[in-house]
Amino acid sequence: MSTARSAFEVWNQKGETLTSVEAFIHDNYPMDRLAERGEGLFNINCSHFPWAVPAPGSVVMEVGSGVGYILQAALRRTNPSRIVGLDVAAGMIEQAKKRLARDNITDPRIEFLHYDGVTIPLPDNSVDFIYSMAVLQHIPRIYVYNLLTELFRILKPSRVLLAADLRFFPAASDPQREPQERLQRGSRGPGKG
Repeated sequence: MSTARSAFEVWNQKGETLTSVEAFIHDNYPMDRLAERGEGLFNINCSHFPWAVPAPGSVVMEVGSGVGYILQAALRRTNPSRIVGLDVAAGMIEQAKKRLARDNITDPRIEFLHYDGVTIPLPDNSVDFIYSMAVLQHIPRIYVYNLLTELFRILKPSRVLLAADLRFFPAASDPQREPQERLQRGSRGPGKG
């Protein structure tokens, strides 16, 4: 677990502000367009896989929900009965809650769960639709296998798991700007990642 813990702690930096976290995880994308970017990323995946969009009232989960922009888009697009942001970083969950409060987003269907990298704290067959955008490449490989096993455990039969990598969807981010997703996040100083 020490390898996973050190990989996960990259996302739990002390003393970071919401603004610095937003800039870091969104590669300094224009701050006033982050909600639009979240909408674009979720919508482009829905347009590629329209059969995967869950019915209203479903239970939806985002793996690696960050500060919640894509989760917010999924909430609007899918109209779930419950939407869960799953993250390995307790600090990231706190930043997401701050961001939603800052932006006056209060919806009782939104919840966040901390994942210890081993067991997702949900029962078997309890989620209809799971999606993840540009997260799996940041997880040590052995933990990705474990995560996928856990996701299939909590996913209801005949439901959908959609995992996307932003590098395949540059137009969703900004047609003028190629996304600069970081494959390795060993340090978090200015301009590093």
